[in-house]
Amino acid sequence: MKGETILTALGAGTIEEAVEETRYAIEKQANSIGTVLDTNYGYLRLTDDESAEVQSLVRRLLERRLAVLEGGQPHV
Repeated sequence: MKGETILTALGAGTIEEAVEETRYAIEKQANSIGTVLDTNYGYLRLTDDESAEVQSLVRRLLERRLAVLEGGQPHV
């Protein structure tokens, strides 16, 4: 994925704004994912272990996004 594609998908104005938003998501939001996810079809309940796995996955995705936005290579 390219930085421009990420900007379009996020509706962010600049790379700097997208970087800031992504850093905040990694530092604060990913760790706050709980045992209930809100979907278009209602709530999805998770166990504590599943929640921890979702948190880890989301952090990895956001770290890859950040690497792309900062012009580096995404971490695999």
